[in-house]
Amino acid sequence: MRLFHQLPFSARHTYHYELRAAVLEGVYLGAGIGGAGSGFLYYVATRQVDVPRYLIAVLMCGIFVGMALAATLPGLLRARRKVAFVVSVQIVSKLCFMLLPLFARPWPYALLALLVLAGNSAFGSAYAGILRSNYPDSHRATIMGAVKHWQLLSLSTTALVVGALLRWNPGCWRWIFPVAGALGLWGTWMFSHIRARGELREIARGVGFGNLRLSTMWAAVSGNPRFLWYEVLFGLGGLPNIMSWQVNIILISDVLHASWVEIAWVTVISQVMMLSTYPVWGRILDRWKNPIGARALHVGIWAINPFCYALAYLVEASGRPHAIWLIYFGTVVVGAVMSGSQINWTLGVMHFCRREEVPHYAGFHHFLNFTRGLPGLLLGYLCWRHLGLLPTYLILSGMMVVAAVLLAGLYAYDQRHPVVHGAHAS
Repeated sequence: MRLFHQLPFSARHTYHYELRAAVLEGVYLGAGIGGAGSGFLYYVATRQVDVPRYLIAVLMCGIFVGMALAATLPGLLRARRKVAFVVSVQIVSKLCFMLLPLFARPWPYALLALLVLAGNSAFGSAYAGILRSNYPDSHRATIMGAVKHWQLLSLSTTALVVGALLRWNPGCWRWIFPVAGALGLWGTWMFSHIRARGELREIARGVGFGNLRLSTMWAAVSGNPRFLWYEVLFGLGGLPNIMSWQVNIILISDVLHASWVEIAWVTVISQVMMLSTYPVWGRILDRWKNPIGARALHVGIWAINPFCYALAYLVEASGRPHAIWLIYFGTVVVGAVMSGSQINWTLGVMHFCRREEVPHYAGFHHFLNFTRGLPGLLLGYLCWRHLGLLPTYLILSGMMVVAAVLLAGLYAYDQRHPVVHGAHAS
């Protein structure tokens, strides 16, 4: 792309290796983790390993354990290098994924899968720091969108192939997982060639990545009430999505009795929509430069998704065919905004802080997602157990609408009272 040749050398070097790593990572994700709560990792657990529903909730906690580690582990290990930290946790995650076929019993599988998910989400604050230091402000979201575009193409293709293989022989997951894990490790090796700019200066000034602890994170963010309100409302909008993860598996697998290929299409449709809209959202967010308004828009549209799932339940309960098409439509909607939401999730904190503060703000962001994620999984499970699927989905949709309205109010305030944000000024 023409933009690539206009970038400084450090950005081109990073993009060169990140793009190749992302394509290989897409194969790994498409064969196993997929999206949140939609990958073959979960459906193999329910259909091949007979993991009970409460243990599905336990293994999903790995995502948020990883977010807690992203906020605390660098400081505990006195980690000095962001890329080395990303590579280390990714190696642990992928090795655990490759070992899953050897532990095909409910508790061992669930605990090992928890480690897979934890490692896959433990590098967020380090990755945000690398993006902030290596890519220019003017094109960061566009570059991230381009990388994700190719990753999702790889992920979607892999998910379709794996779905067809599992329909042919459900037991073939025992060799698919190790092969996908090995390709993922190849991608991690590619990523290891990246170097974070300005890292030595940060270490010398005592604001390096290894200084990341809860106390230093709070010291960095506590004087920024606008960011704190953004985080509260960000979490309120994301909580219903987390609550829906296990409920979606129950609806698709136990109520609709979707085939392996239909399950694959749920992942693929989401990824294809993200694939189509990542470049668009990248350009929009580079120009908009306000994560508050973007989050309000994303959450408001996202509210359609649980409503579609509620309709699918009603169609199936009435005995009418093709309820899965409502799942597909809801997935189209969420995929169209998830690309922008993911870019905003990673880059949004940079709107509020200086360059050297990005790991601290991103770490705090990850830690708050951990604090809402674990209760969110439990609340989703309890809502399903005590209220049933239909009321649960209606509650989730309503929560998203309320969060979108409150975020729109905060965005209006931010527009009326603008501030000079350090990340753009540094």
